[in-house]
Amino acid sequence: MMARSNLVGVVKGALRPLSQLRWAADTALSRRLFGNTLKLRVNVEGFGRALWTRQAFAADLDPEVSAFYAEHAYYRPPVDLLPATLVTRLCERFSAALRDASQVRSAYTDDEFYRQYKLPPSTERHLLTQHVSDVHRSLPEIYEVFSPAVVRVIQSCFRSNFRVQSMAAWRMFALPPGLMTEPIIDRWHFDTGSTTRMRFLIPLTPMTRANGATEMWDRSYTQFLIREGFTPISWGDPEGQNHAIEERYFKDNPRLVRNEGPAGQAILFNPSACLHHAGPRDPGQTRDMIQLDIRFARQLQIPSLDRPLATGY
Repeated sequence: MMARSNLVGVVKGALRPLSQLRWAADTALSRRLFGNTLKLRVNVEGFGRALWTRQAFAADLDPEVSAFYAEHAYYRPPVDLLPATLVTRLCERFSAALRDASQVRSAYTDDEFYRQYKLPPSTERHLLTQHVSDVHRSLPEIYEVFSPAVVRVIQSCFRSNFRVQSMAAWRMFALPPGLMTEPIIDRWHFDTGSTTRMRFLIPLTPMTRANGATEMWDRSYTQFLIREGFTPISWGDPEGQNHAIEERYFKDNPRLVRNEGPAGQAILFNPSACLHHAGPRDPGQTRDMIQLDIRFARQLQIPSLDRPLATGY
């Protein structure tokens, strides 16, 4: 048994360089062909899925929105796309949910947090996020978001019908000064898994630079950054590995998209095409957000209280 185990270990060790070479080749092709660092398979599947879903699509689209999203992979609609009365009711319901312990999941700087970030162990516990549980039931007003005007904007961006994959709502807190400079949620990243998706973010607080308004680079500039060598990082990766590129290309760059504005100023974007992050927050600042994960679909599937989320194409 021990000999067999040793043999398996030897074989795995021998194959590891091949696996690393394959990963490097896969990443290099994705960088060059698609301008991201997702798996090549995910990129190819997404390209084919987009073509397939759009074949059966015919609707009254806004040509300006379609053209802008196709070029930039994001769209920032007018603030009155969502009625002010609806935004107010969403804010009130969200605040009520946070006051109900049965509806909230809170995340703190626990032992796992310090271990993942390779920080010295500490007994201090700081609140990171509060997530509302079962958003489709806790915030029933969310179904009113899908007015005919909003549906048309989403269809115009996608040039396809759509379905809602998931709903989330949370409050993010600022960490104390000096604990760490760049929390994982603030690091520039892609969302992996699918290239045929859209993030529909609805801020429930006025968004400014101080409380971490969402920031992103559009499709073409993201592709440029990736081809220049920028590499999105995750848990435990050194914070400084992209600093040279950030100093050269990020600082005071007018191409930065920052979603500042009043509560309800939505933004829609492809999280696999646009490098994005939550902006850093000043001490004592919070940001409240609703996030809708939207996917391509052959048939329009608008969520409702009876059928909050849809599956399949």
